[in-house]
Amino acid sequence: MRRHAGERHQAERGDLRLRLPVGLVRQRDGRVILKPDAEVQARRRRIFAQCTELGSARAGRHYLARAQLRVPSRPVYGPAPHDTVWNPPRASTMWRILHHPASAGAYVYGQQGVDPGRHAPGKPRSGVVRRPMEPWAVGLQGIDPASRSWETDLANQARVPAHQTIYGKDGQGVPRDGNAVRHGLVRCGRCGRHLRLRYSGPQGEPPVSRCGVDAQEYGGSPCQEGRAWGVDAAVERLVLEALAPERLPLALDALAPWDLEREARARQWQLRLARARYDALRAQRQYDAVEPDNRLVARALEQPWEDTLRAVEPTARAYAAWPRDHQTTMTLQDRHAMGAMGAA
Repeated sequence: MRRHAGERHQAERGDLRLRLPVGLVRQRDGRVILKPDAEVQARRRRIFAQCTELGSARAGRHYLARAQLRVPSRPVYGPAPHDTVWNPPRASTMWRILHHPASAGAYVYGQQGVDPGRHAPGKPRSGVVRRPMEPWAVGLQGIDPASRSWETDLANQARVPAHQTIYGKDGQGVPRDGNAVRHGLVRCGRCGRHLRLRYSGPQGEPPVSRCGVDAQEYGGSPCQEGRAWGVDAAVERLVLEALAPERLPLALDALAPWDLEREARARQWQLRLARARYDALRAQRQYDAVEPDNRLVARALEQPWEDTLRAVEPTARAYAAWPRDHQTTMTLQDRHAMGAMGAA
């Protein structure tokens, strides 16, 4: 208890050194700065922007996987400074980047606590749970350099329970893949529960709305069930009729994200290629700095140099093939067609 009280007093002054997310580094004097790495900062900004635009961390992870963009991470053990490691996008890594308060410039202590009901005797790390924001012991804003505003962080925290598909608690969830347009939005006209959606048929295409909570929980008969295509078509027609006066402005606004998306992805690939070339040049300089007679050291540095050179070639080929395989630039004909659709 005395140790925890001392940690809390340090945290209240902002002197307790807490673990930082990737993209932030602590200098020798204790100050926290943004990691001076253009690729790391650009990838973090891309992650924040995409997850905010798409509405969930899972959708942001899928975006990074489709774009073949890796996520920076950093080992937390061993002597500092810790090198950045680039891994495929994982849900746990995305969660740590998005939900760490230090990314919003906040210094927080007391996010985790021990639940006595889950704590096992003799296991000090058991029963550790994440606490909600209200009972955090210390929360200081504007301490660390922020990659996003605190208001944006609060909005993201509020999205987490809203994205859970718990119909009993009015949780609509996030939009999912499929042909249905009303996922999580329709209630049963008989019992008032949310209709659950499934796909039937050999190809799994026709969406079917079903209210079967009583049948699943109590063994009774389902309230109702039916294919959703007819209702979806009526909803689509009503939406398009409501948007008819704004067709042209909406069509023109839809053109801008294409070019911005292409520029953002091209920037990510340029930084990735620049890093691969820098690693190769650095390995070459280390090899050239060795005395010619010191063959043992030169032989040990020759293999890393060859490995970095081999990594440059596939990265350069992938960067050259990316504009062809991921065409996102709209041609002049596409723009005329979009304008015609808006004017129709």
